[in-house]
Amino acid sequence: MNTINAIGNIQIHDTSITLEKRIFINQAKNNEFRSPIYQRNLLQRLGRKHCALCGCEIPEIIQGAHVWGVAEIARDDHFSDDIKFNHAISGENGLWLCQNHHKLFDSHYLSFNMDGHILVPSNLRTEDGQFIRAITQNESLDNQIMTENFKWYLSQRNSIRDYSHYQRLVI
Repeated sequence: MNTINAIGNIQIHDTSITLEKRIFINQAKNNEFRSPIYQRNLLQRLGRKHCALCGCEIPEIIQGAHVWGVAEIARDDHFSDDIKFNHAISGENGLWLCQNHHKLFDSHYLSFNMDGHILVPSNLRTEDGQFIRAITQNESLDNQIMTENFKWYLSQRNSIRDYSHYQRLVI
């Protein structure tokens, strides 16, 4: 540190969890928060990256998908910023999805009931349903994903949107 300080014109940035928390507070409401800690927590909980719905293992297109979205967490007035941040980085609040399934999930073209079965809108266009069925191998989530904590995050997501007009996906 003395050497770096002697050189001058060099700024030291804290890359600890404190910095990630600060970034979360500033970016979460815009759904821009991307956290290496969240990725690490998903890896610890679920293991290698592979899509929970199609089995794709191409690491470049596998993403950590928040079940209870970061923007929704940030808007919840029941929690302090510290607790919101902990929810945002929790490995229990996510699953691995390929880019296709992640976008479908975030766009509410698919969701999950509390038993882990995939749900799709009842009024889904025929060709959209055919596409989703074609790229999906599993009709429900694996038991490893469906922990009690995961189900709590799923209940938070499902309480925000009305899924009564959704039906189970049958492959």
